[in-house]
Amino acid sequence: MARAATLLTVIALAQGLPDSCARALGRRTDVDPSAQPPMAGAPALPVASATAPPVWAPPDTSPPATATPPNPDLARARAFAQTGDSKKVRALLEKKVRAGKASKEEAMLLVDACIALRDKACLEAAKAKHPEIDGI
Repeated sequence: MARAATLLTVIALAQGLPDSCARALGRRTDVDPSAQPPMAGAPALPVASATAPPVWAPPDTSPPATATPPNPDLARARAFAQTGDSKKVRALLEKKVRAGKASKEEAMLLVDACIALRDKACLEAAKAKHPEIDGI
């Protein structure tokens, strides 16, 4: 009940009442409230810009990408393999591969060098430490 009374009060105090409500409250309905002249001292509203507002995106919190430094042993072994010097490739990579600290690419270079040198012991040791290259 209190809500209904509050609603009627708000409607009664409102500027633009429907005609039937205005007649019921005893107000004149022939006056158009929108036909009133604008206020003389009020500043004009600014025109909205045609550009869209900026869209917020969360900041990038990922660490900056760092390039892994090239392995100098791998670079030298590649150079020796390209020149066909399999003995130097084997001397450079054999200890690292047997220790299990070599990458797959280094193990592949060593296997290629062992095959070229026909060194079965070297080949078996490399395949034992890196079983993923056993298909060669």
